[in-house]
Amino acid sequence: MESREAPINLFRFEDPRQKRIYEKLLRLVGPGAASFYQDACRLMEIKPPLETTTHLVAHSLREIESALRDVLEPVAEQANSLERKKSKGGNNHRTEILSVLKGLGIPETDSIAQAWLKTADQGNSYRLHARAHRNALTTPHPPDEGFLQFWNDMEAMLDVVLDKFESAYVSVFKFLDELLVKPAPSQNNVKKLRDHIPNNQVAFSYFFDKLTSST
Repeated sequence: MESREAPINLFRFEDPRQKRIYEKLLRLVGPGAASFYQDACRLMEIKPPLETTTHLVAHSLREIESALRDVLEPVAEQANSLERKKSKGGNNHRTEILSVLKGLGIPETDSIAQAWLKTADQGNSYRLHARAHRNALTTPHPPDEGFLQFWNDMEAMLDVVLDKFESAYVSVFKFLDELLVKPAPSQNNVKKLRDHIPNNQVAFSYFFDKLTSST
């Protein structure tokens, strides 16, 4: 399992919220998500903006949101059966978000929850896939008022969700304890450890210090 050092911070955060989000992404999720967020913030500061700023920022947000759902899966699983919900088919992205929201104690009707859910809704202007990709051969989407509102809502969502995650971080250790008691880990167990455990020294040390089997 690869644990990279913290990214070199080449961007000076003037906004306290952005600095807070970056530090929590680095601490709670890993250096990859923190790097994507740092670059998104740098892109938003460039004046005049790049022709493709909105697409590059949206792509970074897509990577961050995906990583966030991955590390929050243990929280979701302790609140309800995420696998059972997935097996019903439909929009797995949306059901994952709903499971995480329940695990974090954020009501679905909350404005933060609504903004996050819109990123998974087909046809919604907040859908990350659509924001990140080009529309046929037309010109890139401009950083207009709608995009700026989208960016602000995504930052507000990250700020709240990461704060809630920090309060519920014990779920990560419970998840690791479940893996530690398995006498012979399966490929699925290894995949969960690789994809759903925060990429940080705290989580890795907790797991490997308690690991008694090398199989």
